[in-house]
Order: sequence, then structure tokens, then C-alpha cells
Amino acid sequence: MGRGIFGRFVRFIVIAALAVVGTVSAGVQQAFAAELTGVITSVSVREGTVGVWDAMHVDIGYAIPEGSHAGDFFTLALDPAMEIDPTLTFTIYDSESPPNPVATAKVVDGTIVFTLTSFVENHARVTGTAFVESAWTRGEVTPGSTKTVTFTAGSVILKDTVEIPVVDTDAGAGKWVKWVAHPTDLGLPDRDQLVWGIFSGTLTTDMVGATVTIVDTPGPGSALECDKPGLPYFYVYQQNADGTKTEIRNMARSEFSVLSCTADRVEATTTVTTALVGYGVGLYGASYPTATQTRYDNSGSVKILQETTPVSSFAVRSTGGGTGEGIRVVSVGDFVWLDADHDGIQDAGEAGIPGVTLKLTGPGGAPVVDVDGTPVLPVKTDANGAYLFANLPAIPAGSSYTVTVDTAASAAALTGLFPTLTGQGTTATDSSTGFAASAADLSANGAADLTLDFGFWKPAPKVSILKGDADGNAADTSDTAVELGYEPGGVDLIFAITNEGTEPLVDVVVSDSSTNGTVSGLACAFDEANEGAPTSGTTWAGPFPVGASFTCTATLSGVMAAAGEHVDIATATGTGQASGVTVTDENRYYATVTPLPTPGVTIVKKDTAGNDADSTTAAVVLPAGATGLAFTVTNTGTEALREVTVSDAVVSGGTVSGLSCTFPDGSTGTAWAGPFAVGASFPCTATLTGVPAGVMHQDVATVTGKGEVTGKVVTSTNPYFATVPMPALPHTGSDSDRLLGFGLLFGLVGALCLGVARRRRSA
Repeated sequence: MGRGIFGRFVRFIVIAALAVVGTVSAGVQQAFAAELTGVITSVSVREGTVGVWDAMHVDIGYAIPEGSHAGDFFTLALDPAMEIDPTLTFTIYDSESPPNPVATAKVVDGTIVFTLTSFVENHARVTGTAFVESAWTRGEVTPGSTKTVTFTAGSVILKDTVEIPVVDTDAGAGKWVKWVAHPTDLGLPDRDQLVWGIFSGTLTTDMVGATVTIVDTPGPGSALECDKPGLPYFYVYQQNADGTKTEIRNMARSEFSVLSCTADRVEATTTVTTALVGYGVGLYGASYPTATQTRYDNSGSVKILQETTPVSSFAVRSTGGGTGEGIRVVSVGDFVWLDADHDGIQDAGEAGIPGVTLKLTGPGGAPVVDVDGTPVLPVKTDANGAYLFANLPAIPAGSSYTVTVDTAASAAALTGLFPTLTGQGTTATDSSTGFAASAADLSANGAADLTLDFGFWKPAPKVSILKGDADGNAADTSDTAVELGYEPGGVDLIFAITNEGTEPLVDVVVSDSSTNGTVSGLACAFDEANEGAPTSGTTWAGPFPVGASFTCTATLSGVMAAAGEHVDIATATGTGQASGVTVTDENRYYATVTPLPTPGVTIVKKDTAGNDADSTTAAVVLPAGATGLAFTVTNTGTEALREVTVSDAVVSGGTVSGLSCTFPDGSTGTAWAGPFAVGASFPCTATLTGVPAGVMHQDVATVTGKGEVTGKVVTSTNPYFATVPMPALPHTGSDSDRLLGFGLLFGLVGALCLGVARRRRSA
């Protein structure tokens, strides 16, 4: 048992190796060859009745399982009573022109091994028939009987019944020829042989002493085997009642003579003895093929006494062959979906559309019949939006199937829907064009174009507008209002308009209305959304593509504090290109300003005694005609001052000198760049000297500054008055007249000074 198992294992390895070698030699690299089971569907002997010396044909039906590969193999072992050429090889072809190999066959250890080619990978439903020529193994069958032959196809046993007719009982001379491939068991050279025999017929008593001469002449394409010692030779046989012949013995070399043996003729003789009466003698020999032929003829003669009987026969070389056919099956599909965001791409979560009817047409719009001959009818998408046209015949490269959405039959499923964008993403995830699409190359078996997808969308127009200032402030609520500084406020505005809907927009309009201030110069760069669109303006015919954006710019100016909080409303309007629905969006911008400040400044001047003396009535009497002066300068406005200058000008009597101020930053002088803060003060000092007696002294201190924000110049002045008494004179009569004159003079001067002072104050 162990040797039997080992032998079967070795046999399997040899068969598999041969299958792989055969596959690789055919140009196909199959890593592991698999033995297929259940492939052979029928085995029968074609002739039904086969004589013991006759050839027979074993017909084999097969069907290749789907998914088989080049290099896979299946086997068939004939009944032990049947022999087959151990060197037999042949190829099974399809019916194309030129033919394509379907499988190769080779006899391995008595088993026929069929190895598949790449044909099975390029075709489906591969079926066919094969045949091999066989003959009965000598001594295994009995004429006049019925033989049940058993064939082993892997693990499957198949049987057939063959009649073996009774052999002709003619006891006369005759001849047989049989093709034997490499008959090494016969001691012949290791090459194909045509083994032949010429028999004399039954010998009778009247032939005793006669010479039996047998001549064999091979036909074209073969030559006699004369190099093997002992060939040809005579043998003795017995003619049986059933017509068969039983070999009794080989005659000794001394009992016969080979007169000559050449490639094209052999002649041998023997003498009839009493012991041979009732038996027959035959000359056994062999020839070998010198050319490849379907049939090999052989002739000869038997001469006994004066009667020569010609004999002939022929042999047919063992053959095999077969045919195979397959089909190329293709399919197309596969998805109809709702493109929610109208981007032309099958995004995760986007649902299929059930109930859409699709039709299939072939090249040139012809109706399609599937591989089973059934007309291909329209199909509807399932609950998931999927559809499939399967079992379609492959079509030549360069031609195509076309899938069309039947809009009439799909009216309910597609109500309110429109074809989505095409050419987006990949062929696996985009939408085919409109309502029809053609498949790619479907010439190879198993080819499938599952990219014929149809996306539909429901128009949902939507536009958005966002506005901010050039500093990036959205300021779209009152709480986020932007402070624009001092009035009149202004800023550059930037608008971003986006098509956030699922359809292009037309008749796009952008506007801005404002309270407290003016928005001017509104201009939109529509070409940012669609090349070739206007580069300015506020209206655009469109189309404004889905997901596209463009920007607009404008200027806000003239915002005043007294008018309250500024707000302007930007508005974008557009109409859905497919739906005709008009949509609008608005965005506000809030801002405030600070009222302009009021510049103000004062200067107050006193003498060192603290006297204001800012009128003639308050004039200070300076006995010595001199005093120190002290100034205080204060920013009494609501904005800081710059370019501050302090001065003091003498109107009459005396000199002011040494004017110097100590400014808030610690610097000194009479001019200061500032800034002079609101509410701040600084001191100045000077000296008044040389006021003459009898003269009303007046000097005017002045401060000037410019508003830091407004640029407005403000000034303040403050006068200082003083007098010096006249020296006393001796009293005489004549003095009365003089004093009266002086009195009148001083009265006149005082009146003048009082008038001057009033005019300056009023100024």
C-alpha cells in the first residue's frame, strides 16, 4: 500500500510539473497549477463495436469551471484493456481563424493530461470535445463478447460498453500491422515502430516438405528494422475456432532462414514438417517510420508449393485532437445618485436614486442580446440606486455599449432633478454625461465598465455676502462696531460673495445702502468667479458657478458722531439658473466715530506781588518803575496742542525782558513743539523795567497753539497795566496854574487809556 500511495504521489507531481512546464512554454506564468475535478462530462467509444485488432476513438466531452487559470489541468485514465501511444501529444483548438489553443494534451504514465492555456482566462463557459485513438491491449478482450470499459477522470468514474465482434475464422494467409510507440518491451530500438506479422494459414499434410516463403515490403514512409538481431523471426500459431490466433512458440533459428533483409524488403523461408500440420507459421518483424504520415501501408506475400498469396495491411498512427469554444462575457453599470452638493462627485453619504429606468444599446444603437440569446430589457435602479447589465457578449475594441436614462419612464423618480456636473473627480466617482454614457473597451472576457454613473441634483440656489473693512474687522453687529477715530470717519470696505447653493446663479447684483456716512466706488471683480466675466461694476449676467467666489471693494466716508452709530447693509442677489428662484443675502457693517476735539488755551499774567493789573483801573503803581512778571499757560481745550509759542509785547512805557517758560517736558524757552496735554499748565517769567513816571504802562502777553487733531490755531492774550507816580514839586502861587494844567493833562491821558483797554477786551 505504501508503495502505491507513493507512486500516485509521484505521478501527481510529474503531471503537475508537466502542466506548469507546458503553461510556461506557452508564454503564461501560472505560479501554481491546480488539478481540476469534474471537468470531463462524458467519455464514450465512438465506434461502439471494435475488433481485437482494430483502432478505436475515445470521445471526451469537457466543461471548464469558471475561474480556471492557464496551467490548471485535468486528467483521464483509459480502461486498462485499452492501450494508448505513451508519446502522444496534441492540442485542442477553437474554431477561430487563425485558431487559438484551448488546451494541450500529453500522455503521462498512461494517463492523458490536459493542460489549459490562457484561453480559459479570456473566455467564460469554455466547453468542447477531445478524442484520442486507442486499441485493445493484446489478450485483454475476447472476440464475441461485450466489454464495459471504465474511464477515470480524477475521482470520477465514467463507463461505456463496447462490442468485440467475432474474428473472421478464415484460416488462410494474411497480414497485420500495428503502430507501436517506442516498444522497448519488445526489445526493439527506442523509436516508434510499425510492428507487423504475415501468417501462412493452417498447414495441411499435403504441404509437408514444402517450403513456405514469406516476403514483406514496407510502403512509403517506413523502412524495415534489420539491425536488431533476431528480427525477423518465424513463430508457430494455432488458429482458434473464434478466429483468434494463439502463438504456440517462436521457432528456433535453425528452423527458418532469412534470405535477405533490407530497408525496403525482407524474405524468409521455413519448411513444413509433420509437427506443423494443423498449425500455421508466421513471420514477425518491424519497420520504423521515416516520415510523418497519417497512414502507413505494408504489403507482402506467402508462397507455399506453387501458390503465392498476396497480403497487405496498414496502420494508422495514434492521434488525438479536439475543439473548444468559449464566450467572452462583459457587464456595464452601475449607479444613479443624488448629488447633494452639486459637485459632480459621489461623496460619502450621498444617496442613490431608486426607480430610475435605464436602457442598453449596442454598437450603432442596435438592440442587445445577452450571451444566452435573450434580449436585454431595460432595468431599474434598486433601493440603493444601483443597476447592472450583466451576461453581455464582449464586443470588438473600438466599439461600445451605451446606457441611456429613459427620462419618460423615470419621470416620477427624477421629478425636480437635473443632471449634475460632469468630468469631475475620477471616472469611478464622477457623473457620466447628461442622460447617456458609453462604456470603455469591453473586448476581453470578464471586462466590466462600472463607471457609467448618473448624478442628479435638486436645485437649491443660495448666495452669501460677507463684508469687512481693510483691517479685517467684520463688525457685523452693533456690539462689534469698529471705532473709526475722529469724525468724519471713513474706511475701505471689502466684500466676499460666494455661491453656496447647488446651481449656478444668473442676474447677480451687489449693492450697499448706508446711514450716517456714504459708501462709494463699489466695484466687483466678477472674473474671479468665472474667467471672462466683467472685472468691475455691480451687476453680472452670470453664470456664477457653484462654490465660486468673487470680491468687491468700496469706500466708506463721512461718518459723523452727531448722527449716531453708522450702519451700512451690503446685499447680494442672484437667480438660480435652472430653478429660476431668486435668492438674497445681506451683511451689515457697524462703526462709530469720536467727535472732533475743541482746541483751547489761556494765559494769565501777574506781577510778583500777585497783581493781575489787566485793566487800567487795576493798574499797579510801581514806585520804582519795575517788577517781576509771572505767567501761567493752561490747555483749556479738549485736544492736545502743538507748536506752542509764548510772547509778551509792550504797548507803552517800559521794557519786558527775560521771558522764559518751563514746559511740561522740562524744556525752557518761548516756543515748544508739544504735545501740550489737555488740562496741563506751565509757568513763564519775565521782568518789566523802565516804566516812566506819568505814563500808563501796558504790555500784552500772548500764547498760541495748534490743535493736534484738528490743526486749528488758538490764541490767548492777557494785558498788564502799571504806572509810576510823578515826583513832588515846591508849592508856589504860580504853581496853582501849573498843577491845574497837569491835572487836565492826566485826565485826558486816562480817558485815552480807558478807551484802548475796552477796545482790546472787546476784541
